Amino acid sequence: MNTLNSIQREAVQHTGSPLLIVAGPGTGKTRTITHRIAYLLSHHIAQPEQILAVTFTNKAAEEMRDRLTSLIKDSNVLKVLTIKTFHALCLDILRRDVGPVGVKTPFTILTEADRGYLIKSLLPSDCSLRKMGDTISRAKQNLLSPGDGRQDIAGDIPRDLLDRIYEAYQRTLDEAHLLDFEDLIFKVVRLFEGHEAIREKYQEKFRFISVDEYQDINYAQYRLIRLMAPSTHDLCVIGDPDQAIYGFRGSSVRYFYKFQEDYPTAKVLRLEQNYRSTETILRASRQVIGEGDVREGLWSGIQGTRWLTIARLPTEKAEAEFVVKSIETEVRGISHFSMESRKIDTSEEGGERSFSDFAVLYRINEQGKALEEAFIRSGIPFQRVGKAKIVDRKGTAQLLFCLRMLEPLGCGLDRLEFFNRKRIQGLKDGLNPLKITLKGKTVREKLERIYEGVDLFVSGNLKMY
Repeated sequence: MNTLNSIQREAVQHTGSPLLIVAGPGTGKTRTITHRIAYLLSHHIAQPEQILAVTFTNKAAEEMRDRLTSLIKDSNVLKVLTIKTFHALCLDILRRDVGPVGVKTPFTILTEADRGYLIKSLLPSDCSLRKMGDTISRAKQNLLSPGDGRQDIAGDIPRDLLDRIYEAYQRTLDEAHLLDFEDLIFKVVRLFEGHEAIREKYQEKFRFISVDEYQDINYAQYRLIRLMAPSTHDLCVIGDPDQAIYGFRGSSVRYFYKFQEDYPTAKVLRLEQNYRSTETILRASRQVIGEGDVREGLWSGIQGTRWLTIARLPTEKAEAEFVVKSIETEVRGISHFSMESRKIDTSEEGGERSFSDFAVLYRINEQGKALEEAFIRSGIPFQRVGKAKIVDRKGTAQLLFCLRMLEPLGCGLDRLEFFNRKRIQGLKDGLNPLKITLKGKTVREKLERIYEGVDLFVSGNLKMY
């Protein structure tokens, strides 16, 4: 508690009514939430199994759990706490209580690659796969079933086409015991709406709920929280309406502003001390964003460079070279290439910095490629965050599909013959002989045999439709 400022301490110690924490960037959101959970436990206000913390990403959940490890010494208590993303929480609920909403078990979560293949197999040739996929996701985020689609959801896709594709897509998922990512929250909301006993069971189980980044929730997530946390619950939500960035995914900041209407007894606190940025950065952010309610009072007391540099350059390549030069100047031109070519003036004042002190942000992936090339040319070590996952790379999905055909799990798209025929041509003749040789083998022997037959996958015989 000694590391908290007075407003953070007030948020940590507040109990007995819902709490809305308006927290600007760098004001210690995670620190406040984790200290609050630790306070509830250490003062015996809550039992570990009564606490639920919901985040948007696995990384945020891991960070929250890591910080709690330093605050709570009893590892058994940490194991009982529920700290999950919205989707992981709903997956757990469905595994326990899926029956009443008509989901067949065992069910499988549809991968994004398989989802794309399935939607494409249902679409007419002149319809955009991405647009249809996004529209179906948006419908589910708004808790709309096939046939419920509003025109504002459909956009420029004809309503009858959307209804037909959405209905066929959902029917296929049901037949194959599959759920897509958006189904997880959709199904749990329907479960809680239609089955009071199940809803009350989870309300009783999780009496102390914390929600991170509340400004980024969509309608389905909003309904989930409202169903799980009635006004009598100890609900704490934290976020910054100026940082609402997921509107393209269906989120809306209006649910953040609606919190006091939903919970009239809620207390509102504002975290305004920034621990991350200099006063120069904060003043600049106010100029860019405007004098909003949140940032108007934001302060740090951290002094630093008085000016920001804005460089207008003709090309992405020129931008990348400018970034390289700026970094090399700060680290005193460690790159031999830059010194020999006199790309920088080593007489310039530079700080005692290392390459790990720098982060470069860019708007689109194409800019990342130009930066990578510039760093490689200059010999600057770097790592790029957010590159495509290996499972999303071309060819990987096809290979995984082949492996599932060799060793089927008994559920999913592998069982849909009409889909498989369209998806990969000439597959059966190539895989059947290999499949026969796997019978009776151990897992290790199967993997070795598949590895020996890997030429099947690269011979060009497997053609995606």
